[in-house]
Amino acid sequence: HPNDGMVILRKQETDGSLVITGAVKTGETQIMVQGGPGTVLNIIATQIPTDQLTPENSGLYTGDPATGMLGGTGAANADNLLIFDAATNTYTTFWYKSSGIGGTGWRASGVADPANFVIPGNKALLIQRKDGTSFTWNVPAVIIAP
Repeated sequence: HPNDGMVILRKQETDGSLVITGAVKTGETQIMVQGGPGTVLNIIATQIPTDQLTPENSGLYTGDPATGMLGGTGAANADNLLIFDAATNTYTTFWYKSSGIGGTGWRASGVADPANFVIPGNKALLIQRKDGTSFTWNVPAVIIAP
């Protein structure tokens, strides 16, 4: 699945080691979400190493479809954020309800508090862009405690 990490298969009997070095990104990340005529599927690596991102604080919905996801009255006419659940081997579909009966805000079937659902860190997300222009998603910076 696009949400899975890397697997290294060592074919020797002795243990090996893997050292990855580098600096932690502390600033905002900009990711292009492609649009176009019809539905466009974007597979996006979040690059967030910790479980800090929620639909509400992600910056995906801005209220302006030129700068964020398109809201709607339901999943059928709004852009969709799909998050893979390895336990059930299915995707949960999130969308922003921007009008209609029942108020506005993030929605997802079977999720008690979709706005504050914690998006797993270091996973890929799928964004279905519905018949819109491309936009740049400004992913918030990670908070790293000393």
